[in-house]
Amino acid sequence: MVLVDEWQDTNKVQYLITKILVARHRNITCVGDASQSIYSWRGADFRNINNLIKDFPDITVINLEQNYRSTKVILEAANSIIKKNKSHPVLSLWTQNQKGEKDNSLSGTKSDRRSSVCRRKGKGNNTGRKRTGNRRTLPNQCPIKNNRRSILKLRNKI
Repeated sequence: MVLVDEWQDTNKVQYLITKILVARHRNITCVGDASQSIYSWRGADFRNINNLIKDFPDITVINLEQNYRSTKVILEAANSIIKKNKSHPVLSLWTQNQKGEKDNSLSGTKSDRRSSVCRRKGKGNNTGRKRTGNRRTLPNQCPIKNNRRSILKLRNKI
């Protein structure tokens, strides 16, 4: 069995190598989220998720859409933006958490919204470069990681 995490950050060569490795037994599990692809600058292609589904038609796709961190209001706002995406599969995030308070800071310009969210998340005043986890941020940027994933699992057909 071949296991691959962060599938959305694989490039074409990695995808082809993986296909060769699983060609005989066709037993692979991949975890990835197209919305979290951050390595396109090095050739990563989130469309490898769709390629996997196309190249392995007997694949089982399990979408993990439950969010354990955010309130319903936050997820409603996120879903209203995510549903406009045309480039990759759109998941419908949901939670059992409380409704939460409406966040009025998401009005104004894109820069205003980003700055407001970053200030509330304690990411600083958005001046200069800073390192946050495994992501480098520039002025007026704030890394907000979406915690949803899709698991792609190919079962060996007996």
